[in-house]
Amino acid sequence: MVFGPATFCQSCASPRLEQIELAPDGILYSYTIVRVPPSGWPGPVPYVLGEVELPEGPHVLAEVIECSHDALRVGMPMTLALRPVAMPEGPDSERVVYKWRPI
Repeated sequence: MVFGPATFCQSCASPRLEQIELAPDGILYSYTIVRVPPSGWPGPVPYVLGEVELPEGPHVLAEVIECSHDALRVGMPMTLALRPVAMPEGPDSERVVYKWRPI
């Protein structure tokens, strides 16, 4: 199982892939506090990058929001949060991105 677009299976190299729907909830598997963001990062710094394990197996990385750094705990339940983010291309440039927030 692969999260995100793929053209072949990472285990056997087969091009026969099928799309499945993943649960919006998971468990915080790991996290880090990012103090030096990648170039062009549109959000506040520092921020939390969390790895959430979904019930189907994949681990998904995304920013963790609505949680103080002190309250973060490995194993805490998380849910998907879709948020609009202004992009550097211009004032009317916006994308919806996925993030994690505690349940």
